Amino acid sequence: MKTIKLENQMIIPVFQFLQDATLVGKATRGRNQFLKRLEEKSKEFNEVLTDIRKEYFVLDKEGELKVEDGKYVFKSEADKKDLDKKIKELDEEECEIQFGEYSTKYDALFTALDSYEEGLSGQKALGYNELMDAFEANEDKTGEEN
Repeated sequence: MKTIKLENQMIIPVFQFLQDATLVGKATRGRNQFLKRLEEKSKEFNEVLTDIRKEYFVLDKEGELKVEDGKYVFKSEADKKDLDKKIKELDEEECEIQFGEYSTKYDALFTALDSYEEGLSGQKALGYNELMDAFEANEDKTGEEN
């Protein structure tokens, strides 16, 4: 089955690119479905990130992260390095989106993106590049299986 694998840290740049991309027809429908999957992956990422933070930061009476002067309050200053390591690992962890029932719409999306001619820069260019690299990596893998 076709899948797209992205590092968690690439979810937002890919989302931003797709959200603003000029597409028509079935490619637009594919984009909308793909954006829904990215939103789900982002929500999962943020839930895990909050759980990690709760290990290292002080919690208030409701069990939420305590904020003072616009910042979370560390339980211990010694924990900062360990927290940074765990967040980096989470950022680099891959999320996977399977084509499944949206296969024809996703195929239309990636066909349109393959010949995308709008100018891109910054985060949108990064999002486009990461998305297309992930798609091409899947295509290479799929081709090897035949």
